[in-house]
Amino acid sequence: MIRINPLFFISIIVLCFFNLFPEFLAVTMVSLIHEAGHFFCAKMLNESVSYIKIQPWGVCMKCEKFKTYKTEMLVSLAGPVVNIMLLLISSIIKNPFLYAINLFMLIINLLPIYPLDGGRILSCVLKQEINPSQTDLVLKIVSSVLTIVVLLTGIYLFYKTRLNFSVILAGLFILFSTDRSSSDVIQNSLKKVRHYSVMESETIKTVFKLKNKNDNIIIDILDEKHRYLGSVTVREVLEEIAVSGYEIKFDQILQKHLLY
Repeated sequence: MIRINPLFFISIIVLCFFNLFPEFLAVTMVSLIHEAGHFFCAKMLNESVSYIKIQPWGVCMKCEKFKTYKTEMLVSLAGPVVNIMLLLISSIIKNPFLYAINLFMLIINLLPIYPLDGGRILSCVLKQEINPSQTDLVLKIVSSVLTIVVLLTGIYLFYKTRLNFSVILAGLFILFSTDRSSSDVIQNSLKKVRHYSVMESETIKTVFKLKNKNDNIIIDILDEKHRYLGSVTVREVLEEIAVSGYEIKFDQILQKHLLY
């Protein structure tokens, strides 16, 4: 359940040499509490958690594919909510260092950069308005630009203070927090697919005739205002035809086979 990057232990040795271990430990503990918020929220919503990974530049949690956009948004918000609670606690006990750590973590995590919490929330919002491929493009552009801004800001602050490397760590966390093998945005093993868009009220019979079971075709279903509702595969459509015939509507198929 919990994985630790070997570089984490090397970082401890290096930071002890520079007398920065107490600060590093405090940041790591707050990060773990932040991820605990995600973890318990995911468990309450019956979402599957693969692991929590501790790295020199932060802590991240990997979930299996979320069941709905709503649950993904709730799980993503749980971490920042924990930071807000810690901000209130640090104000009551008058601990400025704890307050600064949580404020910094709250701001960074709410940036619309994937896979940070803000980026995941933005992804959920966009996928309800536009199709997944367009959402991925928007996320890549926004995330790339803001990641560069965060890293350059971190380098500038470190150059000026010679001590404050927290923003650089945040930039590194953004760059390395998602495993390439399990990226939610793109995987090398994915096959190319073709997308077709149909209205939710249309029946299969009035739209087209299916001649094969090509799994590389995905049908995007839109409402009357042309907003994206979800997608189904050709195979799932064929399964419903076998049960209900060609008169079944796409919104009925979507209710049974909802893809996110």
